[in-house]
Amino acid sequence: MFSCWKTCSLQVEGLAVPDELLHMDLQRKSDLESASVDLKRAERARNLPQLCQALDKALACHLDDPLLEELQEKRLKLVDAEEAVQRASNDVNRLGPALKDASEVGLQEWNREKFEEMTKLQRRLLETRQLSRLRAALSGDVSLGDSVDILRGAAQDDCCHLSEFGEVESKVSSLIATLTREANSDEVSEAREARAVEHLELLRELPDAAERANLAAAQFREAVTQLQRRCNEKKALERRRVEVEQSLQQLLTWAEDTSGDETVYQELQQRISEVSELPTETQRSLETLKTRGEAVLQEKRSMDETAQQVQQKLRAATLAESCEPEMLEAALQDAESFIKTCFNVS
Repeated sequence: MFSCWKTCSLQVEGLAVPDELLHMDLQRKSDLESASVDLKRAERARNLPQLCQALDKALACHLDDPLLEELQEKRLKLVDAEEAVQRASNDVNRLGPALKDASEVGLQEWNREKFEEMTKLQRRLLETRQLSRLRAALSGDVSLGDSVDILRGAAQDDCCHLSEFGEVESKVSSLIATLTREANSDEVSEAREARAVEHLELLRELPDAAERANLAAAQFREAVTQLQRRCNEKKALERRRVEVEQSLQQLLTWAEDTSGDETVYQELQQRISEVSELPTETQRSLETLKTRGEAVLQEKRSMDETAQQVQQKLRAATLAESCEPEMLEAALQDAESFIKTCFNVS
């Protein structure tokens, strides 16, 4: 079997090593050294194709290197990330997360060209998507809330540089200005006002990208503050009107039933004075009660004057030095007539 081998001068414990075995041993040593060098070079270069080639070579020659297992695991992660990015290349919703995962494992360092290519593709897909939404906002009857959402989406995708973004912002600013005019004229409902405030609060996320819209939103919020102040004043005035109305009705009932004492008339006079202090429009709704109250007070004053006159006549008749029966009788008749009038006695 060994007759065809050439012997060499190398002696191992008295045995001659064939040249072929020596050559194989030297070749293996050279391969191992080369694989180790290539592996370290690929690690330094951060080049995925070069890393894959170096790992294949190292595995083929059974290189025993602590670095081998670490780089083999690295390759698996990088290749998986690269393939995931490629699979997501037609779906902008998947491509973003795939690129994020790839970045976390370092694909941008190990395959910069591929990573940059996919990143540019993502930008094109994002801009295409946002252009479609922005143009829809411009062409259709899109609500304020939807328009704000479209602006936010464009900003989140870093598409504020698109001219359509500025056009939609102008449209939003115009819608806000209309709301502001309605708020200043008390023409906007509370429900619509609340919805608008909620939508415009989201614009605060875009202080720089939507500066004009935010300025318009600030003016609207101020208009809403003033509107709410006016509404609160109206509500307070209405509560006051109802309070005065109820009080007037009660006092008039007491006074007209002739059961009221002097305090009732004093309070009635106070309420009528309060009516006069209310705004003209509010006074109109209380005009009938006010007129009735003034009539009651006038009647009270007339009765007081009559009572005073009767009292004076009685005093004069009873204190006169020569009290004539006719004079006393006339005074008594006046007093009787006054009493009947006061108590509605026939």
